[in-house]
Amino acid sequence: MSEETVLGDRTNMVFSGTSISSGTARGIVVATGEDTEIGQINRSMKEVEDMKTPLLQQIDTFGKVILIVILVLALVLFSFGLIIHDYEWGELLLSVIGLTVAAIPEGLPAILTMILALGVQTMADKKAIMRTLPSVETLGAVTVICSDKTGTLTKNEMTVKSVITRDKLINVTGTGYKPEGELIEEETGKQADVKG
Repeated sequence: MSEETVLGDRTNMVFSGTSISSGTARGIVVATGEDTEIGQINRSMKEVEDMKTPLLQQIDTFGKVILIVILVLALVLFSFGLIIHDYEWGELLLSVIGLTVAAIPEGLPAILTMILALGVQTMADKKAIMRTLPSVETLGAVTVICSDKTGTLTKNEMTVKSVITRDKLINVTGTGYKPEGELIEEETGKQADVKG
């Protein structure tokens, strides 16, 4: 068997993490550590970049702007106190550092977490479970949902397209829960109207 064989087509291979229920076997180790299939999955998961939601990007930008403004004001205050009022620089430096630390909004992360937690609770009340807090904000920014099962996710509708019995195959036309459409027997070609 060649190394390029698709994983599902590799016969007589036992992968790391495989459970064996019965029998006896003899094997040869062909890969260890990160060279195993689980190791490759682990490596690919490490390479995934963490994406920040728009809200978290805005919070980061806001935090940087606040930091720059506080540092500029601290420098102005220190210069003003040193030049105009002729304070001793050591005492003035301690006072400016104290004011700078006090000006940093420490409650911002807590408030953000509380707001997102309330969003998670609201989504849970509507039978939607969120794994992470920022996913609430991401879901709130969604405008289009694409699904491979048309109707099931968007309208909660499933439609029967064919019925197979012991004797015949019947194709069904129409969509959704509306009692419209026809039953067409494939063998005889007979048509029967669907009545609600």
